[in-house]
Amino acid sequence: LKRASFTTNMALNMAKQHWVPITKSWRLNERHYGSLQGYNKDTAYKELKLDQTLVMDMRRSYDTRPPRMEDDHPYWHGNDRRYRKMSPNQLEQTRAESLKDTAERILPFFNTVIAPSLQSGNKCLVVSHANTLRSLIKHIDNISDHDIKGMSIPTGIPLLYRLDKNLKPVDPNHDLEFRYMIEPKGYTWATSRAHGFHGVYLGDLERLQDI
Repeated sequence: LKRASFTTNMALNMAKQHWVPITKSWRLNERHYGSLQGYNKDTAYKELKLDQTLVMDMRRSYDTRPPRMEDDHPYWHGNDRRYRKMSPNQLEQTRAESLKDTAERILPFFNTVIAPSLQSGNKCLVVSHANTLRSLIKHIDNISDHDIKGMSIPTGIPLLYRLDKNLKPVDPNHDLEFRYMIEPKGYTWATSRAHGFHGVYLGDLERLQDI
């Protein structure tokens, strides 16, 4: 979460909102790639002598886990004091994660921290990593296990959601206040709306065309 922490502080400072409370959680970490952690995902199968088909399936599927991380792995987080409050079961579950596992990890944080804050009238800035955000979007937009595999999340581009009182996403095509909060040329959808995506990316349109 180092990059996410730096990004959070930078965003709040630039917005002159440095006083806003920050909640950190291991549940916002990026998907854990097990024994592949720290390796180049395109060449890891050679270095670790793994079946290339398994590695590709692990990267593309929703519920295929990578090989688990053992205690002697240089990136084993069980020895990191930041995770000392995790239970033995939680540590075991995070030795290797599929996208489905990542979703099961983030949802308790959404339900107990983010959702109550939104329902009390707050706006929430969630700063995390691509697969964790994909899992959260899948839940909010109710995207299928199959369709979520085709969604990618660009790095460093704000993604805006507006939710109704039931925490269901508001369709910006039918909500004028939301649609014109900023200049229309300043946002776009970078993922197929046909799959149920309701997010709005803010920022550089030329960069968005590359995702």
